Amino acid sequence: MTGASEAAYADLTRHFGDRAIHRDHASLTLGVPIHGSAAEGSAAQIRALLDAADPGRVLIASLAVRGASLDDVFLTLTGRTLRDT
Repeated sequence: MTGASEAAYADLTRHFGDRAIHRDHASLTLGVPIHGSAAEGSAAQIRALLDAADPGRVLIASLAVRGASLDDVFLTLTGRTLRDT
């Protein structure tokens, strides 16, 4: 997701905390995994995530949904970053 402004990005970063697996301040983007049920990544889960993070619908400028890559899985399981390798 992309923050609507630097202040919005800061609010989203605080909201997601350690749950954000990707942060890029330059592009105001955060990557947040959606998981936890049989309907992984369902529209209902995405809607709930957006409503919780941005109830006023002013913080998030855009959202892209993508499946996890093998790199994502490795980094999540090991707790490392690509810079650590």
